[in-house]
Amino acid sequence: MKRLFVGLAFVIVLAALAVGVLMIRRAPSPERSGDPAATNQPRPGEAAVSPGAPAIALRLNGLAPGTQPFVLTRGEPVLVEVQLRHPNRRAKEPIRLEPPSGSWAERARIVVSDPGGAAVAWPFVMTGKPSAGGLALQPAAVTTLVLRMDQAAQAAISPGSYKMVARLDLGDGRGFRGTVDSEAANVNVVAASAAPVGAPLGRRQLLRVRDALLRGDVAGAETAAAEMQRAEPRRPEGFIGMALVHEARGQRSRAILSTAIAISRILDGGGPEPGAADDKPQPQQPPGQKRPPKPVPVEYYELLRRLENLPPGAGDTVR
Repeated sequence: MKRLFVGLAFVIVLAALAVGVLMIRRAPSPERSGDPAATNQPRPGEAAVSPGAPAIALRLNGLAPGTQPFVLTRGEPVLVEVQLRHPNRRAKEPIRLEPPSGSWAERARIVVSDPGGAAVAWPFVMTGKPSAGGLALQPAAVTTLVLRMDQAAQAAISPGSYKMVARLDLGDGRGFRGTVDSEAANVNVVAASAAPVGAPLGRRQLLRVRDALLRGDVAGAETAAAEMQRAEPRRPEGFIGMALVHEARGQRSRAILSTAIAISRILDGGGPEPGAADDKPQPQQPPGQKRPPKPVPVEYYELLRRLENLPPGAGDTVR
């Protein structure tokens, strides 16, 4: 009888161990859940994130780093976005960015180096008015700082290859303490070439529009948008630029109309889709066959939704 009880106990222990192993194998791992926010996995444009550290990403002229280097033309403005977010959107507590003095935004900067790794000073200026003091980086929020380099400063940069990272330096912070870098972006600075056409022209003029608006030069932004409309009226970028100008002036209806025209230009096949790497010749369509509509950039629809949600302004009339 005693041997029977010992045998039964041994069988029960083995069964418990087998169930435990089975449960461990079936438990979904964070990596398999597919949620980068819950696993500290870096998103595009971000470097690996240490536990408790904010995630930081870099966007240059509206684009995230990719496999191809960014190409910046001397004499053209440069806009850089530094995006900060909590690495775990399911967290219960924010990450506190608290320098001993001054604004948290002053601790974010752009670091540029040449091919030999030596630091190069690029004069970026912060736009807008970030909040003073510290920042509580909430789990479900993204905080974006926009920095710009004007055309005169950019024209003084020597052509060549560079690396660029966004850095948050809070080694003496009272909340998060440390330094985090974004994914490095490869940048090629080239001399100005012949006058661009098509998509390259559209990108350049939209960049000039946005830069002028960040400087508070609404008239300069309107000039850049109008130049695009006159040069290539079938392309959408001139109308998007004009929509941004109307928005800055509080002309909601005009801004909505300009955005709608830009979207219709794409759907009607007015030139290659915005943001394309180049303007390759389009293949000939067989007679009687319609070319499929080109995709509309998601930021165009986001602009339209933002404008539709704005309250009517004092200049909100269409004449």
